[in-house]
Amino acid sequence: GENLEIIRLYNRYKARFEGADVSKLSKSARKEYELYKEYEEIIEDKRATIFRPAGRLDITTAWQFRLKLQECISSDRPHVVINLKDVSFVDSSGLTSLVAGMRDADKVNGSFRLCNVHSEAQLVLEVTMMDSVFEIVPSEEDALKAID
Repeated sequence: GENLEIIRLYNRYKARFEGADVSKLSKSARKEYELYKEYEEIIEDKRATIFRPAGRLDITTAWQFRLKLQECISSDRPHVVINLKDVSFVDSSGLTSLVAGMRDADKVNGSFRLCNVHSEAQLVLEVTMMDSVFEIVPSEEDALKAID
């Protein structure tokens, strides 16, 4: 249903923009590109739900992200992987949404792992000592292997 449409749209954007030189895009193409980059694409794996947010995880985006996490975490799909490769900024609201997601996964005996953490986001996690709260692994593959 809706998820399939989301994935189809994302894949179309990805095919068009992956590796593209942003500076050479027209104004309308750049808007679409930003949509693609900001898109919090949810990819379903048999083992886990993988989130790939992009941009900032801050007061302006955290609530929406939190709702998406809540929507997806269930006893049927208890395992969550958050790929933070494209998240260059995290504030306290962003951290709160991640902690809430981790709690939701715990409630359904699932797991909650962060992977590919962007260096800027890693710094925030270290300074706030949240790097010891979350399970952080190098890649999506490592996160999925840990579930098996």
